[in-house]
Amino acid sequence: MNKILQYFPDQDLRAGHLGLSVVANKAKIDTNSLGQGEFLVFVNRRRDKLKMYTGGNVVAYLKMPQGHRLDPRVIQHLPRHFNGAKINYDGAMRDVLKKNFPKWFGK
Repeated sequence: MNKILQYFPDQDLRAGHLGLSVVANKAKIDTNSLGQGEFLVFVNRRRDKLKMYTGGNVVAYLKMPQGHRLDPRVIQHLPRHFNGAKINYDGAMRDVLKKNFPKWFGK
Protein backbone atom coordinates (compact mmCIF):
# COMPACT_ATOMS: atom_id res chain seq x y z
CA MET A 1 0.00 0.00 0.00
CA ASN A 2 2.63 2.59 1.10
CA LYS A 3 0.82 5.89 1.05
CA ILE A 4 1.24 9.23 2.75
CA LEU A 5 -1.84 10.09 4.78
CA GLN A 6 -0.72 13.59 5.70
CA TYR A 7 2.17 15.90 4.88
CA PHE A 8 3.26 18.40 7.54
CA PRO A 9 5.58 21.12 6.17
CA ASP A 10 7.51 23.69 8.26
CA GLN A 11 7.77 21.52 11.39
CA ASP A 12 10.20 21.64 14.31
CA LEU A 13 11.81 18.23 13.93
CA ARG A 14 13.42 18.28 17.36
CA ALA A 15 10.16 16.68 18.45
CA GLY A 16 10.31 12.95 19.09
CA HIS A 17 7.45 10.44 18.95
CA LEU A 18 5.34 12.39 21.42
CA GLY A 19 5.82 15.75 19.71
CA LEU A 20 5.02 14.32 16.28
CA SER A 21 1.94 12.61 17.73
CA VAL A 22 0.72 15.93 19.12
CA VAL A 23 1.06 17.57 15.69
CA ALA A 24 -0.81 14.67 14.08
CA ASN A 25 -3.53 14.68 16.74
CA LYS A 26 -4.15 18.39 16.07
CA ALA A 27 -4.83 17.34 12.46
CA LYS A 28 -7.30 14.70 13.76
CA ILE A 29 -4.97 11.77 13.03
CA ASP A 30 -4.52 9.07 15.66
CA THR A 31 -0.94 7.83 15.33
CA ASN A 32 -1.84 4.66 17.24
CA SER A 33 -4.21 3.63 14.46
CA LEU A 34 -1.73 3.94 11.58
CA GLY A 35 -1.69 0.76 9.57
CA GLN A 36 1.21 -0.92 7.87
CA GLY A 37 2.20 1.14 4.85
CA GLU A 38 0.52 4.33 6.10
CA PHE A 39 2.83 7.28 6.67
CA LEU A 40 2.82 10.78 8.09
CA VAL A 41 5.59 12.97 6.71
CA PHE A 42 7.07 15.91 8.63
CA VAL A 43 9.51 18.31 6.95
CA ASN A 44 11.38 21.21 8.52
CA ARG A 45 11.18 24.79 7.25
CA ARG A 46 14.55 24.62 5.45
CA ARG A 47 13.51 21.38 3.70
CA ASP A 48 16.76 19.66 4.53
CA LYS A 49 15.35 17.21 7.11
CA LEU A 50 12.39 14.86 7.13
CA LYS A 51 10.76 12.46 9.57
CA MET A 52 8.31 9.78 8.53
CA TYR A 53 5.99 8.33 11.16
CA THR A 54 4.35 4.98 10.49
CA GLY A 55 2.48 2.25 12.35
CA GLY A 56 4.01 0.78 15.49
CA ASN A 57 5.48 4.16 16.51
CA VAL A 58 8.26 3.84 13.95
CA VAL A 59 9.93 7.12 13.05
CA ALA A 60 12.44 7.32 10.22
CA TYR A 61 14.75 10.31 9.90
CA LEU A 62 16.40 11.69 6.78
CA LYS A 63 18.96 14.49 6.80
CA MET A 64 20.15 15.81 3.46
CA PRO A 65 23.85 16.50 2.94
CA GLN A 66 24.87 20.04 3.82
CA GLY A 67 23.73 22.52 1.20
CA HIS A 68 21.10 20.18 -0.30
CA ARG A 69 17.32 20.40 0.02
CA LEU A 70 14.60 17.80 -0.32
CA ASP A 71 13.05 17.81 -3.76
CA PRO A 72 9.28 18.05 -3.10
CA ARG A 73 8.58 15.67 -6.01
CA VAL A 74 10.52 12.93 -4.21
CA ILE A 75 8.50 13.00 -0.99
CA GLN A 76 5.56 11.04 -2.42
CA HIS A 77 7.93 8.19 -3.37
CA LEU A 78 9.75 7.91 -0.02
CA PRO A 79 7.38 5.41 1.66
CA ARG A 80 8.05 2.91 -1.14
CA HIS A 81 11.78 3.34 -0.47
CA PHE A 82 11.68 2.82 3.29
CA ASN A 83 12.79 -0.64 4.39
CA GLY A 84 11.82 -0.30 8.05
CA ALA A 85 15.22 1.02 9.06
CA LYS A 86 16.45 3.41 6.39
CA ILE A 87 15.02 5.79 3.80
CA ASN A 88 16.52 5.37 0.33
CA TYR A 89 16.30 8.94 -1.02
CA ASP A 90 18.29 8.05 -4.13
CA GLY A 91 15.81 5.30 -5.01
CA ALA A 92 12.90 7.71 -4.65
CA MET A 93 14.71 10.28 -6.81
CA ARG A 94 15.25 7.59 -9.44
CA ASP A 95 11.45 7.05 -9.51
CA VAL A 96 10.93 10.77 -10.14
CA LEU A 97 13.51 10.78 -12.92
CA LYS A 98 12.01 7.68 -14.56
CA LYS A 99 8.60 9.32 -14.53
CA ASN A 100 9.78 12.66 -15.90
CA PHE A 101 12.50 11.44 -18.29
CA PRO A 102 11.49 7.95 -19.45
CA LYS A 103 13.80 8.06 -22.48
CA TRP A 104 16.79 8.15 -20.12
CA PHE A 105 15.73 4.75 -18.84
CA GLY A 106 15.03 3.11 -22.17
CA LYS A 107 11.25 3.56 -22.16
